[in-house]
Amino acid sequence: MNQVVRVAVFSFAAVLASSCGGGGGEACRSDTDCKGNRVCTSGACVDLSGTGGNGGSSGTGGGSGGSGGSTGTGGGASSCRGDFYVGETVYSGNLIAGTCDKTPPTNCYNGRYVVLRDNTCLCSASCNHPGVACDTGNKTVCQNVSDSSGKSFGNMCVLPAWNLCSQTGGTGGGSGGTAGGSGGTAGGSGTCKANGAACSDDSDCCSDDCFAGACD
Repeated sequence: MNQVVRVAVFSFAAVLASSCGGGGGEACRSDTDCKGNRVCTSGACVDLSGTGGNGGSSGTGGGSGGSGGSTGTGGGASSCRGDFYVGETVYSGNLIAGTCDKTPPTNCYNGRYVVLRDNTCLCSASCNHPGVACDTGNKTVCQNVSDSSGKSFGNMCVLPAWNLCSQTGGTGGGSGGTAGGSGGTAGGSGTCKANGAACSDDSDCCSDDCFAGACD
């Protein structure tokens, strides 16, 4: 009899524990035994809001660096020096290009020289062929120098380091016009006749030679 009483008391305690629950959750065997959004965990219904969420994934790496800037285009050639005037004296020396002994000088070849704005005097012998070296060592060159106003100029032997202005720009423009004229001549030649074709005058033939009624 005492055994029966003990079993009954134990069963009643188990029912009481399942209804009151020390963990605060309902007893369950599966999620369907739980109310609302609760789930069955370790035999007890647990509210999902109580569980910690998973940490967010780590951020992606920083963006790649920007591409390098493109190389700048080359600047124009440095401006030449036009702050000078061309001079000439009756005194003649043997210095083709270099520093004068005084102003006006007595050591410059054929008496030609240039004077810069800061009063620096430079011997600069006259020459006849621009672009050609004035000495065997190719240290000096014949240049058609001209000041900024274009009023003081001449073909003179200079050192490239002086960077004096010249009149070559104007000369180049004239050459361009000549090239245009040549193009017109070429256009006219399209009407000439080939060798062997009948002709009455030399101008009819591309070879400019009309012989016995045929281009030769």
